[in-house]
Amino acid sequence: MNSMVDAIKKRTSVRSFEDKNLGDQLKTEIRKLVSENPAVPFSSPVRAQFIEIENFDVSKLKKLGTYGVIKGASSFVSATVQKGKYDMLDFGFYFEDLLLRLTALGFGTCHLGGTLDRSEFGKLMNVKENEVIPCISPVGIPADKRHFKDRMLRFMASSAKRKSSEELFFNSEGKQLAGPGLEKMKEILELVRWAPSASNRQPWRVSFDENRAEFHIKRSAIYGKLIEMTIKHDLQMVDIGIAMNHFHHGIKEIFGTEVKWSDDQKHQNPEKSLFVASCTW
Repeated sequence: MNSMVDAIKKRTSVRSFEDKNLGDQLKTEIRKLVSENPAVPFSSPVRAQFIEIENFDVSKLKKLGTYGVIKGASSFVSATVQKGKYDMLDFGFYFEDLLLRLTALGFGTCHLGGTLDRSEFGKLMNVKENEVIPCISPVGIPADKRHFKDRMLRFMASSAKRKSSEELFFNSEGKQLAGPGLEKMKEILELVRWAPSASNRQPWRVSFDENRAEFHIKRSAIYGKLIEMTIKHDLQMVDIGIAMNHFHHGIKEIFGTEVKWSDDQKHQNPEKSLFVASCTW
């Protein structure tokens, strides 16, 4: 699978894995992907690492904070980003790109931002003072059946549902998009609509005209405060980066043109949202 659009359509959050170590060939493929560094919209320095927990050591998995949420996986990809103005945005874009490329090779993955011990992963990655780890992901072969807690998490987050296009996409005046404007971009916007997000909140709002799009964030006040108090990383801005990645690949493959990102705002903010980033193609 060479198409990132195909990977976007195929990708789903996997928390249940075959209970066995990956072979040397698969580990080599993962390490190769992790060593690559695709460009991010605002050039924040990011780096990733492949992490293995040898012999399925349950005590080590518990220490990392993933035990119980993830079943069967003892391999992870973790990434850091240097602190900066666009750190969470660039991290979301980069990490989703990595997980999509892993999906294209047949691996299962899942963004984990709340259920992990960042200090333990930080030790494994030798995190520097100016770096943070917003999310990690297990990586492995998906199991045939989801384990009970996996099914419950999907149910509670309504993972199989998404907001309607009318709730998420707007014209340059911030008005609800309908008719020909929506139809022209329909396939690309579906890629954005189905992007994963923390607790399935889908905080992005996208306005666009003929060859320009602007991404905005509509925060959930209570949820945002809870994240700020417990995780201390702006996971909703990571979500925007993920949605931007889907849009980027959609434009690139479906329209066959390059995408240029900036922080220049021209459109009105829809639905009391805040401007984040823009792109042209």
